[in-house]
Parts: sequence; C-alpha cells; structure tokens
Amino acid sequence: MLRPFLSILLRTAFCAVAVFYAFKVWGAFAIVFGAPLLGVLLARPIIDLIAEGHWAGKSAALESVQGKWWMYRGHRIDVAHDIANARWLLASDVRKVVRELPRDEVLGKQFGERAGSVESFDGFRIRADALAEYLVKSHDASTVRFKVWLDRVVMGGSHNPRAR
Repeated sequence: MLRPFLSILLRTAFCAVAVFYAFKVWGAFAIVFGAPLLGVLLARPIIDLIAEGHWAGKSAALESVQGKWWMYRGHRIDVAHDIANARWLLASDVRKVVRELPRDEVLGKQFGERAGSVESFDGFRIRADALAEYLVKSHDASTVRFKVWLDRVVMGGSHNPRAR
C-alpha cells in the first residue's frame, strides 16, 4: 500500500517542479499546461491506491474464514487445518454429500485419533486421509466422485474452493 503513496508523492513533486519552472517562463499560462499534466500523471496511481485499499479491506473482513470453506458441487464443506497441517473435514458437512457415512461414534471407534474433536475447531471432524480410506470401499458413483474430489483438491494441496 506504500507504493501508490510514493508514486503519487513523486509524480506530484515532478509536476510541481515542472509547473514552477514553466511559471517562470510563461507566467500564469503555465497552469493551463500543468493541470492536465498532473491529472495524467496521477490518475493511475490514485486508481491503484483505491484498488489496493478495497482489496486490503476485503481481505481484513474475510480473514477469519479464509481457506476454511471449500465447495463440492454446491455443498459447502468446512475444512480445518491443524498444527501439523492435516486437513479435517466437518462430518456433518460430509454427510450432506456422502449419505451412508456412519455416525460420529462409529467413525471415532473406527479411526481413533483421526476422527473426533480437533484443537479449537467446533464439531466432530474426520481427517481427510481417514475419510479417503473409508470411501475407497464405496461403489456408489456420487461417493466415488466425491472421493476423487477429496484426493485431488483437499488432499492434493491445491486450494481451489470452486473445483467440482
């Protein structure tokens, strides 16, 4: 955000010096040439400053949910990252896509530490690799598509929340 300010300052100083010397030569008529010159030189940096301010404000407003919500075929899935950078999916969100996903208690017994409460994140979660391990057994077409999405997008490391 400092760069547009610096650009505006330098361009204004250049115009002030140019108009000062032109004023010595042509008098008040130099302002007629100096004003459009100032407008041309300052238009782009001012637009850049406004765009950066908009982006910074939007980033600050959305910082709490950045990287948290992923989309699969119109279903929003809450994905949390723990300290070890493992990805944990909220089981209730996964059940909207995978109808035959077992209850939380069954998942907890089946996967042990890879399913349950995670750090300060709310809700019952299952680690992405444990979910992929469970989904390998399924032959349902929609579940297989979800597993492919899970492997490529969530576990693949590329964060593309609009991927389908």
